[in-house]
Amino acid sequence: MPRAWSRRSVLVALGVASATALTGCGVRLEDHPGSLPFAPERKPAPDERTLLAALADTRSLEQAAAAAGAAAGPWPARLAPAHHQQAAVLEQVLRQAGVPVPAAAPTTGGPSGTGSPTTSTTAAGQARAGLAAQELVAVQTPALITLAGVGAEHVALLAALAAHHGAAATLLGGSAQWPEPSAPTGSPAARLLAATRSAAYGFEVAQAQGDHATAALAAVTLARLRHRETELVTLAGDAATPPALGYQLPFPVTTPTSARRLARGLVAGLLSAKAAELRGAAGNEQALTGLVRWLAETAVLGTRWGSPLPAFPGLSAP
Repeated sequence: MPRAWSRRSVLVALGVASATALTGCGVRLEDHPGSLPFAPERKPAPDERTLLAALADTRSLEQAAAAAGAAAGPWPARLAPAHHQQAAVLEQVLRQAGVPVPAAAPTTGGPSGTGSPTTSTTAAGQARAGLAAQELVAVQTPALITLAGVGAEHVALLAALAAHHGAAATLLGGSAQWPEPSAPTGSPAARLLAATRSAAYGFEVAQAQGDHATAALAAVTLARLRHRETELVTLAGDAATPPALGYQLPFPVTTPTSARRLARGLVAGLLSAKAAELRGAAGNEQALTGLVRWLAETAVLGTRWGSPLPAFPGLSAP
């Protein structure tokens, strides 16, 4: 009498037969699909590794900022949404390049707020200092060397991102150790010199038309711009041109309100002028370092005038 096959026996037999057939064809089941001759490997996209590292860092900063809590001051709460926006932009850039985007880690909750006031204050200070230290990594020498290896297609995006992190660190109480600017030089420095002189004229008007607080802040801003002008004259060299005989304001400035509005617009213009030089500085570590520094410092200046810290200073909808 023929042997009766159970359903389980049939499935086992089919599995063994399939494995035998595949082995006979020279294909091993335990082989990784990427090693199969008919599964071509994906070619890495330009700057893929650096973009993925920037995404991981930005996600980590978002979590750290969100976890710092209100006791750490106002800036962590402002930085968390900016880091979220940065991560979204980086994800979009990677996807457009055909790069698989790793999933973000689950968001951790913020501080519970329990414990004594002294403990909570200490923890908040430590969280703020820790976040500042994380932000500073983007403008330290190893990161700036990596930035100099980024191609022209992505250098403006990643340099503006680094400038944001440097500005954020300053606003959190950190301090970046910048080298003395030695670049950009020549025509790029001359263009920045012209933009700086134009902004300085505008701040002179803001100082004259503003109230006491506005005039005081304009005076501080002017001192910084005059110092920057001196630096740029040296860096521009023979490409430097004499100051213009006059500059046109974008609108009449006759009140303290219009003076502050002008000041915010002038800072935005300076950010755009600096960011416009980033692509041409690709591959030049000294020039990129100088531009990232000036972008970061100008972005901090903008917050003093009431502007938000841009996620990508100087860039519009990257």
